[in-house]
Amino acid sequence: CGRPSFDAKRATDPLLDGDGLKAQAAMYAHNTPLDDARISPGCAPISHLPETLLQIGDGEMFLDEAADFANTHSSVMLDVWADMFHGWHMFWPVFEPGRDALLRAAGFLRQSALKATAR
Repeated sequence: CGRPSFDAKRATDPLLDGDGLKAQAAMYAHNTPLDDARISPGCAPISHLPETLLQIGDGEMFLDEAADFANTHSSVMLDVWADMFHGWHMFWPVFEPGRDALLRAAGFLRQSALKATAR
């Protein structure tokens, strides 16, 4: 929650409330520091991840965290969507970008499965 996009994108991320997220994180963490790897995967020394697709909207509060995570892990493909907000996928029945994102994710999973079975 300390990256610039967390505060800068508050106005463009209609599904997330920054203050509410900070309060929920503090309740979840209890007495554990928020930068502890058990609380924040971005702080964890993760290695050997499988190929991973990370879709995020450029209007999301977590944009910087997603970019940092992808830049740290060569197996993570960052897929940034223009003018999208957190969770746009869930509106797929009535929102074409939601359908497009899910179709792209399905294609990624299909290709990953084909690579895995070819080994």
